[in-house]
Amino acid sequence: MVGDLSYRPYDDSYAFLVNQIVGQMLSNKVARIIFKRVEALCGGSVRPEAIDQLSDDQIRSTGLARSKVSFIRELTKAVNEKKIVFADLKGLDDTKVLHELTSIKGIGTWSAKMYLIFVLDRQDVLPYEDAAFLQGFGWAYNTNDYSRLSVENRCKRWRPYSSIAARYMYRALDLGLTKRSFGDAYLEGYEYLSRIRDYLQSVGVDCDRNTLLKEITLRKEGKVYGIKDHIRSMIYAMLSNQTKWYRIEPHLSEIDQLFYGYEPEKIKETNPDYFANKMFDMKCGNMSTKAQMRALKDNIQTFCRIENEFGSIDAFITSAPTISIVEKLSDGASSYKLKMLGEALVWEYLKRVGIDAVKPDTHLRRFLGAERMGIGVDCIATIGSVNEQVEIMTKETGMTKTEIDFLIWSFCADGYGAICTSAPHCSICPIKCWCRMS
Repeated sequence: MVGDLSYRPYDDSYAFLVNQIVGQMLSNKVARIIFKRVEALCGGSVRPEAIDQLSDDQIRSTGLARSKVSFIRELTKAVNEKKIVFADLKGLDDTKVLHELTSIKGIGTWSAKMYLIFVLDRQDVLPYEDAAFLQGFGWAYNTNDYSRLSVENRCKRWRPYSSIAARYMYRALDLGLTKRSFGDAYLEGYEYLSRIRDYLQSVGVDCDRNTLLKEITLRKEGKVYGIKDHIRSMIYAMLSNQTKWYRIEPHLSEIDQLFYGYEPEKIKETNPDYFANKMFDMKCGNMSTKAQMRALKDNIQTFCRIENEFGSIDAFITSAPTISIVEKLSDGASSYKLKMLGEALVWEYLKRVGIDAVKPDTHLRRFLGAERMGIGVDCIATIGSVNEQVEIMTKETGMTKTEIDFLIWSFCADGYGAICTSAPHCSICPIKCWCRMS
């Protein structure tokens, strides 16, 4: 069906690993386009010395995320400083090669295994972390069980030629042989999101009453968000920091009253410790509450300055791609920096004023990490990785980022789904057949 298999190992280790970094969490088509752009910037050959001549902005202009630019820099530094010597890797066993490569930030087990297979031509490597391999595996065995244990058990018969078998899986994918329904397969449309939704509904979480989705609809219908709306959303984002939202949610009407319906002048005139003490009285405070309340006056002044410069805060937050607005509001060097709001909290604030976005908090970073449901390289996904993965899900499913965020967050958070917590309840998890922890 697949036919004879012929191949030749890659002979450029550095370019191969740069290509792997580029391709993380992207379709093959998009990855090829971006790598060709990088190649063109390098004068046709991706070499460490060529990368060193480029600025971060030049590399980012190809379409790469800031995190991936950082990973390419780390790889280049390791090569230049001879922390990694590709010629020496040929004499090491598979385990030592994995160790050497994964010591470089941005090179995870997946990338290292691809290197073993496609550069060093090692014969017995099972790439169960790779989405493309798993799609071929699911097609070959007519299964939707992609757990590590299941894959390893089924593939024992492949040894000592696991890499060759994996190449057949990739070849089947390239030939289009896998284009058929796998039922609930993980790789076909993120069907596990539907399972999460069904589970949440079964335990009383009303997914249709997601207020953030309503804000997106209102913005699309033309709602204009004034300074009071932005102050409220900023404060709600602050309150979500390092605390359990189920403690906050029942008190939102009290909080609205406490802050005078978010009248900016009244808030600025009030001693910030008054707000902090009231929050603690309601059991809604966190370790940063006092500092957050003391930052309110400056943040409101920043909002007022933005209004003067742009005509409205709405005009400002829609004046550039959302990721650029997040950088401006969270970067300490920016004149628009909102005090006590890092990247994740700025994303949360923007969601609450109708911007379709995802808050890459601890829950989502853990869920979309390499050990659970993610397709990146880090056990705890980076903020950039979360955004990239949710972007892919949005394109694949047609769901909004906010809806995906809500489903995953609710599935993880105490007081809601409480399944994929820091100590996950795998035995009752409705999507465990998709998860690498199972």
